[in-house]
Amino acid sequence: MPSAAPFDATTLPRIPRASVSSHNTPDDLYCIIDSHVYDLSDFLEAHPGGSVVLAQIAGTDATTSFYNLHRHEVIVKYRPSLCIGLVEGETPQIIEPHAGDLSPVPYAEPLWLRPQYESPYYKESHRALRKKLREFVEEDIRPEAQEKEADGTYISQELIDKMAGNGLLAMRLGPGKHLHGKELLGGVVKGEEFDAFHDLVVGQEIVRANARGFQDGNMAGMFISLTAVREWLGNVELKEKVTREVLSGEKKICLAISEVSLPCHQVACTSKA
Repeated sequence: MPSAAPFDATTLPRIPRASVSSHNTPDDLYCIIDSHVYDLSDFLEAHPGGSVVLAQIAGTDATTSFYNLHRHEVIVKYRPSLCIGLVEGETPQIIEPHAGDLSPVPYAEPLWLRPQYESPYYKESHRALRKKLREFVEEDIRPEAQEKEADGTYISQELIDKMAGNGLLAMRLGPGKHLHGKELLGGVVKGEEFDAFHDLVVGQEIVRANARGFQDGNMAGMFISLTAVREWLGNVELKEKVTREVLSGEKKICLAISEVSLPCHQVACTSKA
């Protein structure tokens, strides 16, 4: 799924505050959020919190009210369809995060990512991996995750191919020989250098898609089952064949386990979707 183009409000008209205040009825409802002007007339009945709430802020500056109840991501989602301009003579004050950025909120990030903190375990390659992977999650995984979470459909082959191409599928298995010779995420870390702390970075970043159901469907079965294949399959030729086909995105794999009350028989199964 291609990433959505960034919304640029600077190309929109400048609207005087006095003009906004005159649009204060259910059929003609404007409001201001961080110097952006929104026309909510057609959104009134679609608002998840009900129409009464929007009627109460009609024609006003609703910045404080909005951020008391919503994360910034909500306004980013609706801005392209509802924003009609900027308040004349004003500049938005909310810091707009960009893909890969660290949060400025205290304790919102692991301490090792703070400039003033030095860790003997996390090095420059871990920081580079964190930034590049966060960009990929925010630009490629998150949009599809939100869509699939809403409609219940499967992860796309396009996204699987992207994760295969940049090495993310292989990284999900953790450190190992399966990574050797690979340039991960465009070369931010070599496969031979990928360690347990790189693996921890992957785990922390990939969940930022904020879609719990999709997260389990995003090849979670692969790193459980392919790990078992690589650990216990004695036929080396078959092991490498299965690994190659799965990590290339060509085939999918899952792990079937019998009832927990019976002796555990683990069977790795491969199939084409």
